[in-house]
Amino acid sequence: MEITKESIEQFYIAENHNYKDSAKHFGITARKFMSIIQSYGISKRSMGQVAKTVVTRTHESYVSGGKKSSDTQRRNWEQKSDEEKSAWSRKMSESHKTAQYQSIKALQNSAYRSSLTDEENAKQNQMRSESMKEYWASLSKEEKDEKIAKQFSGMMSASHIANTRPNLDFMRKLEENNIPYQREFRIGKYAYDFLIGKTVVEINPSVTHNITWSPFENNKANTDKHYHSEKTQNAIDNGYRCIHIWDWDDVDKIIDLLKSRDKIYARLCVVEEISEQEAEDFINTYHLQGYVKSELRFGLRHNGELVAVMTFGKPRYNHNYQYELLRFCAKYSVTGGSSKLFHYFIENYKPSSVISYCDNSKFSGNTYINLGFIRERFSYGKHWYNVRTKVHITDNLLRARGFDQLFGDVYGRFGKGTNNDELMRQFGFVEIIDAGQSTYIYKRG
Repeated sequence: MEITKESIEQFYIAENHNYKDSAKHFGITARKFMSIIQSYGISKRSMGQVAKTVVTRTHESYVSGGKKSSDTQRRNWEQKSDEEKSAWSRKMSESHKTAQYQSIKALQNSAYRSSLTDEENAKQNQMRSESMKEYWASLSKEEKDEKIAKQFSGMMSASHIANTRPNLDFMRKLEENNIPYQREFRIGKYAYDFLIGKTVVEINPSVTHNITWSPFENNKANTDKHYHSEKTQNAIDNGYRCIHIWDWDDVDKIIDLLKSRDKIYARLCVVEEISEQEAEDFINTYHLQGYVKSELRFGLRHNGELVAVMTFGKPRYNHNYQYELLRFCAKYSVTGGSSKLFHYFIENYKPSSVISYCDNSKFSGNTYINLGFIRERFSYGKHWYNVRTKVHITDNLLRARGFDQLFGDVYGRFGKGTNNDELMRQFGFVEIIDAGQSTYIYKRG
């Protein structure tokens, strides 16, 4: 039996048989029948029927006040002129025509692909891939940048706000802790993810803030090692504190820093030398980096409660100084707390010199200046982070220990003469340059 367009329209459309009965009538499989009607462009509902149904249903939803229609929507529809209603109906009709056409083309393509063998499908996929590669290679750098930017802007078209998972997770934590915030706050040439009081917060996922590779050629966060420190300084210059959040940070501790805290005056507190265990428990709770072994530990108590801790020890990295101020943190907003603890240390231990380090990703260094320290130097800190395994180490640790000692049990040992950096990259680690570290020096007299 010859299967013509007219015979299908008569049996399938006019007589209104379903596609299975129609396939049986013409002596072919249901898949073959669907492929034929798609090639002929035959549909149970003509384009005119689609447009008429869309307009009718939409109008009825306004007039009858269906589940999704409000009184305001219904009044708005009734107030439209006949010309406005007709224009809107034509627009909806065209929209549905386009959608149906795309649906038909997709079904046709699907039917065509299903008729090919696996080998033929693989060959076609390879041809398409090679064609895309040739096309991409033919573009200039400017054309590539323009297409990438357009693609990225399309991804973000719903809003100019960065609604990435880390940003949304942080926003949810702010709301859970009743911390008021503003999204996308601009200071000069830079925009920051969040504004909380006089603090701006930057969320820095390792995928887009590393210098090992970049999904976008023009992304400064991937190519400019000064990027994070410049954003920090820009905030400070305009009277704001800047906090950068990295993948390895304890976000809950940062949330605690941003909460509105009770105020206590140091003049109402007493200084005591405390045990290592008490200092360790307190610092692990309230300090972003946790406890580090110390020799001298001082606590500030208010009505018997430990409210602030400061610790000292032998310098870990520079032995030209007598002591290193290792940690300071507080449970409340203790006015004058750091000064009272440091002066107790100076008066009772009379150090000739003290060195300390400030993480510019979190702090401005004003506490050191207020204690009489002088900022001696600034350096960038490099970190290694594995996005898949969530493992983080500093570049200083890699230089000191080496890849084999740190990861030999996991990835195997490669022996002397191998390049640590190359091994880190080979096993999925990326390099991140932070906002810098400032070194502060105190000298007696």
